[in-house]
Amino acid sequence: SLVGREEEIRLVGELLGSSRVVTLTGPGGSGKTRLALGVARAAAGRFPHGTWFVDLAALTDPVLVEAAIATTIGVRESPDQPIREALRARLRDQTTLLVLDNLEQLLPEAADTVSSLVRAAPDLHVLGTSRELLRIGGEQGYLVPPLDPSAGIALFEERARSHRPGLVLGDEAAAAIRAICERLGGLPLAIELAAARVRTLSPTQILDRLGRTLDLAAGTRDLPERQRTLRAAIDWSH
Repeated sequence: SLVGREEEIRLVGELLGSSRVVTLTGPGGSGKTRLALGVARAAAGRFPHGTWFVDLAALTDPVLVEAAIATTIGVRESPDQPIREALRARLRDQTTLLVLDNLEQLLPEAADTVSSLVRAAPDLHVLGTSRELLRIGGEQGYLVPPLDPSAGIALFEERARSHRPGLVLGDEAAAAIRAICERLGGLPLAIELAAARVRTLSPTQILDRLGRTLDLAAGTRDLPERQRTLRAAIDWSH
């Protein structure tokens, strides 16, 4: 679930109304992907020909970006039409939103791809997530802010109870949770990783250990490798 991002969804939705390219930026673990998905759900009614999520995290070759988009929206190459032309032909007369997730490792070439697609399709909108702006004409950037204290606490408690159903948090635990969220700077990934530790530690013990290591591990194997620890998130950013 998306916790505490109502205002951000509204603001980014407004940016999508005034610009055809909006890029969510911020450090690893700041919640760019989840916010982008929330915005896409909220704005879906404005895009009658579809809202498509394209995960680019596994790509290292910018040449493959168009193929990844085409595969996602069901465009196929033919002997008469290369994939580049087929993709533009599909998008040209459609009102569509593409959510392009994890663009940073594909820049600057991916920025040229986005610019080319937007020029070819007058009703195409692109919502990207990246550590840095694409720096193309007409782009609006939005730096994803940290969670405010109340949202951070709500996120910690929700995730903690998903690991320990029926968890009861008293006043001492509540104070520790607030301090954890403050120490982690409202970074959603960090809060989620810390909350996962309630399986073996109390919130007070988690707070005590935060000052000693970056290797907070959620133990959730289906998370991308870059999101399993804070150190991995920093390594990916670097």
